[in-house]
Amino acid sequence: MKKILQPLFFLLIFCFFLNFWHPLPEAIQQIIHETFSLIIFITPSILLGIFFIGILSKIPDKLLHKTLGNSSGYKGIFRAAILGILFDVCNHGVILLAANLYKRGINIAYIFTFLIATPWNSLSTTLLLWRLMGLPITLSFILFSLIIAIFTGIITQQILLRYHLLPANPQQEKKQAPQKLKGIGQEILISLSKPLKFSQNALKKSIPILHWIFLGIFLTACTRVFIPSEWISSHLGPTLSGLFLTLGIASMIEICSDSSAPLATEINKIGNAQGNAFTFLMAGVATDTSEILTLRGSTKSWRIAFCLPLITIPQILLIGYFLN
Repeated sequence: MKKILQPLFFLLIFCFFLNFWHPLPEAIQQIIHETFSLIIFITPSILLGIFFIGILSKIPDKLLHKTLGNSSGYKGIFRAAILGILFDVCNHGVILLAANLYKRGINIAYIFTFLIATPWNSLSTTLLLWRLMGLPITLSFILFSLIIAIFTGIITQQILLRYHLLPANPQQEKKQAPQKLKGIGQEILISLSKPLKFSQNALKKSIPILHWIFLGIFLTACTRVFIPSEWISSHLGPTLSGLFLTLGIASMIEICSDSSAPLATEINKIGNAQGNAFTFLMAGVATDTSEILTLRGSTKSWRIAFCLPLITIPQILLIGYFLN
């Protein structure tokens, strides 16, 4: 895939500059515009995710495993949900963190919980939703998203992994070398005092994941170009068909969780469909194209990649229907 994505990226750059001298077909111009608009738009989130990967690289595997664990109990799932709340990153930045955690040997059930819990319980999104929708709706959205995250982790752990329907993380089986847990904070501060070296290390660990994120962005740009936005905006409402259409829209649109909040507010305000707003927010995380492709690239398993939306979508639709 890397051999395809790199030439595609440079081809888009070439077409971008070529268009100044020789106008390209309108569809190609729109694809180029949408692709680079998305890249520019999510760059802050990606940079934040890369920064946290640099921080995570300084935390010994032993501490990560001690914090989350790899047993079949429920403690690790609840800890992953709490960890998700503490990280103030959107759904694009959290993809990088989740992929890095998998490579560090963390249980895939905990990673699923972390992925679902993080974007909608971060401080920035919570404050944004509070201001746009009010405190009661914001708290209900946070509660329901945490329930989905925890139930997703439990289903993955107690059913899919226990009965070998999903492959276990092969990194779990590797013996971890003894590591000292003291002085981690000091080591992180020392690394941050050398920003160039820290950035190079963080970027090096993130590049394989960035390839998959770019593919998701490109596919989303094509979707935006070939599906009229006017048709999408006129078919939403607090009905079962509107709920499923909202799910489809959220699946196709590659948008940051922070920027989804205003759109969800409009769905709730104009369409009077609180369930659709919740579905739009949650489905954007559960069915994100970049997320699915990144999971595939990190785990080398399409079963794991598609398992996340298959588990979460029924829960999201059920709660969305209840809210409507």
